[in-house]
Amino acid sequence: MTTDTDPLWSPDDTGPEVSAYVKTDDDGIEQAADISLLLMAMSDSEVEALLEAPEPGEITDDLYWALLDRDDEAANAISNYIDENPINPDTEEDMGFSVRVDEDELRAWVKAKRPALIEDEAPTP
Repeated sequence: MTTDTDPLWSPDDTGPEVSAYVKTDDDGIEQAADISLLLMAMSDSEVEALLEAPEPGEITDDLYWALLDRDDEAANAISNYIDENPINPDTEEDMGFSVRVDEDELRAWVKAKRPALIEDEAPTP
């Protein structure tokens, strides 16, 4: 993320809701969070990177940490679960998490808030 301060937009200015689904490695808990406010604080290059890789990975993991920094209820639920279940019983390794962004909602947000990022794309049939 390019900023560690809260943006000065109201929730009405953040565009369409974009869901990020955070789950633990053992599938013990999955939570959804709206990341549209976080997207507003991201640079164009960060949004483009997310468009290219909305599935779990380093880019989406950053969203979890940003949500946790904001004391987001979904991120806190994941954090509490990991605190209570620090070892994944399936692998006997440290419990982790993964984050997946709803690609359709992300594209709708980009069309509404950063249309220049996808203007060059051919329309999907």
